[in-house]
Amino acid sequence: MKPRRSIVVADDFYRDPASVRDYALRLPYYTPYEDEDAVRAGTVRATWWASRFRHHRACPFKSSKWLLDALVHAVGEPIDARHWEADFPVEAAGKPVAGSPADGRTCLWNCAFHVKSESGQNV
Repeated sequence: MKPRRSIVVADDFYRDPASVRDYALRLPYYTPYEDEDAVRAGTVRATWWASRFRHHRACPFKSSKWLLDALVHAVGEPIDARHWEADFPVEAAGKPVAGSPADGRTCLWNCAFHVKSESGQNV
């Protein structure tokens, strides 16, 4: 068995965490695992909210050299800029389009914000 780092905690990562939070609160979110109409109607409880995918040119975090340098420092590995800056196909509502991850797309979650409330879900 080869151990791997599954989480990195970096104290004081952002210079102004309040502005990061304010930015995150203004973004549009969706429920990756539940139907949004059912959640809004109150018939289904959301287990997770995620901000919609944004291309690196439209995201002040993905396009930040400071952030990339800080991530490299935090994880001790280089960032694949081509992968980081790649697109991810989303439908009109902002949810991901199904397809093979080998088609040149980036990770849907790069620089996404997440809200996961207590729901009793087994992780």
